[in-house]
Amino acid sequence: YFLGKGGFAKCYEITDVETKQVFAGKIVPKSLILKQHQREKMTSEIAIHKSLHHANIVGFHDFFENDDFVFVVLEICRRRLQ
Repeated sequence: YFLGKGGFAKCYEITDVETKQVFAGKIVPKSLILKQHQREKMTSEIAIHKSLHHANIVGFHDFFENDDFVFVVLEICRRRLQ
C-alpha cells in the first residue's frame, strides 16, 4: 500500500510476514544517491533517526540495503482526522 513520496524516497505500508506487525517502509533508489554528499546525508539520516526515542518522533525499527535500494523500516503513523 503506497503511503506517499518525498525527495528521494517512496513510502509504503509493509507487513512483517512472521509477526504480522505493520510498518512504514521508506525505499530509496541507490541511483538517486550517487554523489558522496547524498550518501552521507542518507547515512546521517539513519544514524540520527536510530538515536531518537520520543513519543512525538516517528520510531525507527531497522534498515537494510541491496544492490539497488536502501530500505528504512519505520513506525507506521496513521492519519487521524479530528
